[in-house]
Amino acid sequence: MDLDALGLSTDDVSRYVWLITEEEHLAGAAAIAAMCRHQPQWRWRFVGHLLDTWPVSVLAELAYRVVSKARMFLPHPTCQCELPGASQS
Repeated sequence: MDLDALGLSTDDVSRYVWLITEEEHLAGAAAIAAMCRHQPQWRWRFVGHLLDTWPVSVLAELAYRVVSKARMFLPHPTCQCELPGASQS
């Protein structure tokens, strides 16, 4: 994937989950909220709208940052996609 064409750096994609559409680039909690809003189940759509509502959006972003920095300590493995140009060991 060509990160330059998307306007992203390796640092961007290593710190945040991204949702990229023709209209916008969303990162972190905003990307999670948008993904939830596009789910077929009404419960997840509700969660997505709730995550975009102040002050929940502020708390969601704080929670996203805490979890993303501590993901290596989570009890289950988390998915790490290979970054372009990253060497496998």
